[in-house]
Formats: sequence, C-alpha cells, structure tokens
Amino acid sequence: MPTLLAVNFLSLAEIKESVGLKLNGAHIVYSMTRRRIKLQVSS
Repeated sequence: MPTLLAVNFLSLAEIKESVGLKLNGAHIVYSMTRRRIKLQVSS
C-alpha cells in the first residue's frame, strides 16, 4: 500500500512540475510578444 501512495505522489509532483513549466513557457512567450509589440508601436 505505501508503495502505491509513493508512486501516486511522484506522478502528482511530475504533473505539477510539467504544468509549472508550461505556464513558465507561456509567460516567457507572452512577455516576449508584448516586448515585440511595444517595439513596433514605438517605431
């Protein structure tokens, strides 16, 4: 039983990490796009 719980916990941590990485990547893309738009507007 404890092993099953450990595996469950590991997969949960992995899911959390992958979601965090996806959010981080989306944020980077978003900020880069915003910067690009700002540059286009100013020029």
